[in-house]
This record gives sequence, C-alpha cells and structure tokens, in this order.
Amino acid sequence: MNEKNKGLLWGTLIGSIAGSITALLFAPKAGTELRQDISDGAKLVTERSQDLATKITDQSSQFSAKVVEKTEGIIQEFRSIGKTKPVFVTVSSLSSEEEEANLEESILAEINKINESK
Repeated sequence: MNEKNKGLLWGTLIGSIAGSITALLFAPKAGTELRQDISDGAKLVTERSQDLATKITDQSSQFSAKVVEKTEGIIQEFRSIGKTKPVFVTVSSLSSEEEEANLEESILAEINKINESK
C-alpha cells in the first residue's frame, strides 16, 4: 500500500472518529445512552476502516497483477527475439506516463544490448 493510500486511510479513520465523538458529546443524552452510542460509533468506524482496507488491498492486488502480466509478456517477447527480428512492444496499459517512459527506456536499453552483441 503506498503512502497516499495510507494517508487517505488514516485521514478517513481519524475524521470519522472525531466527527462521531463530537456529535455524541454535544447530543443531549443520558450517560448510558451516550456510552452505547460511542460504542456503536466505534464499531461502525472499525467496520468502515476494514472495508476501506479491503478495497485498497484489492486494488493494489489488481494493479500488481497487471504489472506482472505486462512484464511476463515483455519477457516472453524478448525471449522470442531472433537475431534479425525487430521488436515492437506496447506500453499503453501502464498507469502513468512516467512509468511508460521508464519502461520504454529499459526496453530500448535491452534492444541496444541485443544489437551490440550481434
């Protein structure tokens, strides 16, 4: 899980807790009702946090699977290269232009190594 997702998770958690406690403390209720409401609110925050963590984990797993799939395809492409066969690789399904540029640089470097070894 990257730092941005961790920050979002913590911000959501802390904001939910603070909002719940503030709302409960300013509501005119008896002590037992207030304690029960705080307990219910804490359970709700816990459930929502677990749901959010599950979603983030699922999205991270899906992204990781895509990267592995693309990497395996590229590796297979390089393994199938003959001495005179040109290489064409697409990087359109990566998530950012920076990742595409880094991958393209890596591929070009590998192609140059192959061409120099001929």
